Formats: sequence, C-alpha cells, structure tokens
Amino acid sequence: MWVDVVSVRTSDGLDLPAAFLPPQGTPQSAAVDAVILNGGTAASFYSRPIFGVAPHLADAGFAVLSLSTRGHDIVWKQLGRDGYFGSAFEILADCGLDFDAAIRFLGERGYSRIALLGHSNGAVKAIYYAAHAPDEHLAAVVSCSGPRFSARWYAQSERAEEYRRNLARAQELAAAGDPYHLFELTFPTEPLLRSGQAYLDKYAGETYNFELWADRIRVPLLRITGERETNVNQRGVAEDLMRLAVNSPHRKAVVIPGAAHRYTPDEEREVAELTAEWLRSLPRVA
Repeated sequence: MWVDVVSVRTSDGLDLPAAFLPPQGTPQSAAVDAVILNGGTAASFYSRPIFGVAPHLADAGFAVLSLSTRGHDIVWKQLGRDGYFGSAFEILADCGLDFDAAIRFLGERGYSRIALLGHSNGAVKAIYYAAHAPDEHLAAVVSCSGPRFSARWYAQSERAEEYRRNLARAQELAAAGDPYHLFELTFPTEPLLRSGQAYLDKYAGETYNFELWADRIRVPLLRITGERETNVNQRGVAEDLMRLAVNSPHRKAVVIPGAAHRYTPDEEREVAELTAEWLRSLPRVA
C-alpha cells in the first residue's frame, strides 16, 4: 500500500509528522470520507495499534491521516522553537490546535467529512476535541480504549494510595518552582516519565473528566473497549459515555472479546472493520 509521510503545520507553528494513506477504491460512506488517527501516550504516527488500523481503513475506502500530535514520543524538540514537547510535557487541551491542523490538511486535499479516531490517551483527546469547539468538518468520533481522567474517581479507587503518592510528587515539583522537572509516574499506567505540570494537568482535577462535558458531543460517537481492560481508569467508561453523551446521535459501544489495552494485529483489523461498518451506517448530515 502507498503511504505518504507528510508534515502537518499547526497554527502556532509546530510541524507534526504524519502518514497519509489514500483510499483504495470508492468510498462507501455518505457521512465520512476521511479518518484522522491518533495514538496514545508517547505514540507517534507509526505506532501500533493505530498504524495497524490505518491500512484496513484505507482498504475500506477512507482516506487516512495517521497523526503525531504535539504529545508524540516522550520528549522532542522543534529546532528554532523554545521549550520541549512530547507526552512528558503535554497539556491535553492543546490537542485542538493539532486536530484543527489535520482537518485543514485533509480539506486541502478535497476531504470535508472527517472522523477522528483515537486510542487510549488519544481517545480522550478525540472526545475532548469533539466536545470543545471542534472544526465544522468533524463528522464522527471513535474512542478506542480511552481512559477516565478524574481525580475524584482515582481517590476513591482501590489504588488511591498509589495515586496520592504520584500526585504529591507532582505537587512538590510545582511548589518548588520546577513544574517541568521529570519524574517517573507509576499511576495510572506503567512507569513513564512525566513533568509535574503535565501530571497535574491530566490527573489532579476534573478538566478531562468526560462526565462533565459528554453532553456537548454532537457528532456520532463509537466506543470500542477490549474485554480484558480492567484497570481502574477503564472501568465503566463505555457505559457512562453511552449514558451521558445524550446529544450524540447514533452513539454505540462495542466490546472486542479477549482484547486487552494493546490490540493484537487481528484485533487491529477488527477495530477497523467495526469502525468502517459503523461509519457506513451513518446518514450524511447536510
């Protein structure tokens, strides 16, 4: 399959690497003609499972842009720009600048009905964007295994003590005037470097808790969950999204039997097939 490695320029001047896959055959959806893919924490455009999903969606007739947002990798730097970027420093709300740029990129190539599919942290960014001033060309959103970001939920969970230790470390760094200092978090995921500021942004409050803004999502929403996803930040997400996203038409939740958080190649294909089938079922909105 032909893949074009491209650069997507954001309105604030970042150059984000991406891969563009043209549709194979005639598009089969009236509602969507292109899909933007965004991976999870520290993922880049070529990371699996997202990049494993890409060719299957292209085969199904959709143009695909697999995007590295500014949170790609752990740390990276753009020459000529102050500061560092990557998941270690990411402020999640900045994803809007990245998705706006990706939609603009596709628009310049003739695509005007765009779906946004994210995995893990990328799925949180996808639904957050859909709920907060999305581009008018956003036509659908797919959340694959997106976690719950809620300090209240974490503090009441069986891992509350571990959460408080990580939170305290991030707060110490911020209080010491060193919010960009990196530490190794252990909650809610595996050990990973994160700055104090970025940890507080995601995990210290309710800003990204979909319970507070899911009713603002006004495009169709598909939630995909692996059957074996049992971590505290995954529990009940699909059910609560379906219950609270009351203004999302044609919303649907599906479970992939036997799947964990990181999908196998066969499960990547299943994600693509489920997504393509659902997109084809959507009516075109004038």
